Amino acid sequence: MSVGIAILHVIGASLWIGGLVALLVAHKGMDAGSIRRVALASTAGLALILVTGLINAGKYGGPDAWFQMGTTPGRVGEKLISWLIAAAAGGYAFHKLPSQQGSPRAQALLVVALLASLGALALGVMLSRGA
Repeated sequence: MSVGIAILHVIGASLWIGGLVALLVAHKGMDAGSIRRVALASTAGLALILVTGLINAGKYGGPDAWFQMGTTPGRVGEKLISWLIAAAAGGYAFHKLPSQQGSPRAQALLVVALLASLGALALGVMLSRGA
């Protein structure tokens, strides 16, 4: 991964994970507009992760190699699955939080998105070390 792409990838991950944590911890004290702004910035980070990750994934072959789970190239597929889980859970939570701030479902989905994102982070470390 080029240095510029790596920096953008880390910025995207920081926006995404930081937004999840901020909303998980502080959403009850935030108004709907603030929640939407944090969710928008966080979603932009998620999109940046996807674009920069796909740019980098090319060096591990194509989609046929990415889904050979348990192999180094297979980590790309595992990260994509984690990204999809995080995006779905986070997106739904972001949609529900402005109108249902105390919703246990939205809070649970934020936790799922955060855990899937941390899993993707761990897979990225493994991928960068060739494991």
